[in-house]
Amino acid sequence: MPVWQLIASIAATLLTLFGVPKLYFETSLASKSRMREEYRFIREIIGELFAVSPMHPFLRERACQALTGDRNTNPKNVEYLLLRPDADMLLRRYSNGKRYLESVIVNGVTVGLIFRGLYARNSVRATIKLWYVLLYSIPIFSLPFIAKVVSTIPHLHAPLLFGLVWYLAAVCLSFAILHRASKIVDAERLVSLLQRDTVVREPATAESA
Repeated sequence: MPVWQLIASIAATLLTLFGVPKLYFETSLASKSRMREEYRFIREIIGELFAVSPMHPFLRERACQALTGDRNTNPKNVEYLLLRPDADMLLRRYSNGKRYLESVIVNGVTVGLIFRGLYARNSVRATIKLWYVLLYSIPIFSLPFIAKVVSTIPHLHAPLLFGLVWYLAAVCLSFAILHRASKIVDAERLVSLLQRDTVVREPATAESA
């Protein structure tokens, strides 16, 4: 084995042995600190949303946007979900899948969330999910073809470079497709959970949670 390969192997081993545990420890500490900050932040916002004196509409809108991390959030929908059990999970699913949903409004208050337009049809949603599955399979089923293409490249380092670029592109494409597919999946799960759930918390309970 050449000397440079031996040195590279030793360096990679040392980096793995000492770098990974250190990264895990720092990530764990940062996660705990972030959770504490999120708790204080959420407690403050919920206390203001359900306070006796009403918030200014602009502040109310910005508070709901900050709570979900999304500028396109409907404050009425956020307040509706906050009064449901498992509000944290419901809000995450709503924030991700809201493009497929619309509000059920009664007397100016959101009382439910349903699929909007054509998305209310099971066949349409099934077609969309099937389309994402087909797109996701493209990087996988293209690997044999890419391997043949790489084998025909005469240059010494070109096959490795080409394979690396395609691998990175396939990973990015797969993550993008999964992210898009997760939106309609979260919308379906949210609607299903809301249809099964009939329990609504009182605002005071939500504030103290």
